[in-house]
Amino acid sequence: MADYDLSGINLPYNPDAEQSVLGCILLDGGALGEVVETLHPEHFYAQLNRDIFAVLTQMYMTNERIDVVTVLDACMRQGVFDSSDDAKKYLATVMEAVPSVSSIAKYAAIVTEKYLLRSLITVSKEIIDAASAGAENANDIVDFAEQKIYDIRAGSESKSLTHISGVVYDRVKALNELVKETAANGGQPVMSGLPTGFMELDKRIFGLNRSDLLILAARPGMGKTSFAMNIAVNVGKRYRDKQICVFSLEMSKEQ
Repeated sequence: MADYDLSGINLPYNPDAEQSVLGCILLDGGALGEVVETLHPEHFYAQLNRDIFAVLTQMYMTNERIDVVTVLDACMRQGVFDSSDDAKKYLATVMEAVPSVSSIAKYAAIVTEKYLLRSLITVSKEIIDAASAGAENANDIVDFAEQKIYDIRAGSESKSLTHISGVVYDRVKALNELVKETAANGGQPVMSGLPTGFMELDKRIFGLNRSDLLILAARPGMGKTSFAMNIAVNVGKRYRDKQICVFSLEMSKEQ
């Protein structure tokens, strides 16, 4: 996010959390792997902490060994510190600030939270200035505000990778539970999702499950829309406290 005039405003900042993140990584280089997908240099408020984390991230991406000696050398080469003594003192300080290396994810979450709050303050100031200037119409300013807030929200979402072994383990465990439930139900399939009302279909897909994308395909005039509407009606009748949304690009609401 670009710098903005925020004089007179106290920006949220947690120096202990920032130093603890850096200290955790210096004590255990592998700890960076827990937060590297969600934490970035710009999330740090203190410029020195930001520069050190940028060095750590670069070392991680190039598979360099991370410890206090290698980090000290990298920081000096990149001009992060004015002198070797300053570097040694500060790196020792951040390592001493660590309550627990295993809690790095919690410290990183605090750093990210403060960054988001600072971003909101910055964007709010921009919106106020744009509205006060009167150079644009209200709709344009609303669009500008929505885009700015959306950018903050999009940047806060976690997009970390998931190892395939964990996915396979969870699915096998879920299937084993489903087999046990089916056996306990006299061999009749147990629905893990919402029943469609069509028994043969439910036996194959175990109902409508969260995260599923089901594609109904057939030639024109074969009854695809009618079949889909029947499923919607069946679910609506069974779960009267739920809402069913039907969206069509090729038919009007009357049809």
